[in-house]
Amino acid sequence: MITLTTKLCTLSRGELLHLNNSLLKVCEKIMGKKKEIKVRTTTRGTKYFGKYMPDTRTIFMYRNVCDTVGKYVETFIHEYRHAKQKGIGKHYQTMTLLHGYWNNPYEVDARKAQKELRPEVWKEVKKLYKQKYNVHVLGSVVKG
Repeated sequence: MITLTTKLCTLSRGELLHLNNSLLKVCEKIMGKKKEIKVRTTTRGTKYFGKYMPDTRTIFMYRNVCDTVGKYVETFIHEYRHAKQKGIGKHYQTMTLLHGYWNNPYEVDARKAQKELRPEVWKEVKKLYKQKYNVHVLGSVVKG
C-alpha cells in the first residue's frame, strides 16, 4: 500500500522505478509531452528536492531530500513543469538575477503547477500503481 505519506525509503527499487514511469506518463498526459525527458533518481548529496537540466533534458530527483511520496510527487510535477517552460535554458539565470530565486517567473509558475496539479496527477498515478501491483492505494491529501 502506498500513500502520499509513505516514506520514500520504504519503496523498493522496482516501486520507485514504477513511480517515476507513472509520474512521467501522467505528467505527459496532463501537461503535454516533451521530447525525450529522462528521469534520474539519486541520493548524491544536495539540498534540492529535484532539478531539471535543460541541456540534457533530464529531471534529477533526490530521494534523500524528498522523504515522502507526497513531496516526491510535488517535486516531480515542479521539475516536469520546468521541462515544459520555453526559454528556461537561456533565461533562467537571468531571471534569477533580476527577480531572485523565489520570484523568478519560472519558479513561480512551477510552484503553482505543483500545487494545482498534484491532486489530479496523484489520482492518475494511484490508478497505474493499483493496476501494476493490484493493491489498494490510499490518500489524496497530505497536510503540511
